[in-house]
Amino acid sequence: MNAIKKLQGDYDLVMVGRRHVEMSLRDEEMAVFMEHPELGVIGDMLSSLDFCDGMVNVLVMQESGGLGCGAFRSDSARVS
Repeated sequence: MNAIKKLQGDYDLVMVGRRHVEMSLRDEEMAVFMEHPELGVIGDMLSSLDFCDGMVNVLVMQESGGLGCGAFRSDSARVS
């Protein structure tokens, strides 16, 4: 996370990936501190007020497992 904090203010948009599988042990431990678990651990950290006072736009990409070719899922979470 220190490497990411060094880049504060350098980018208007940060794109991160999120797993679609069960949370790892580390993710479960971090879930206690998360405000928006739907963003994943890193997405939640980047969108928090502790990081750039919450002024970072975060796009979270998640692979949609179980969907056939050409299908898509339209789920979204808006954090303000």
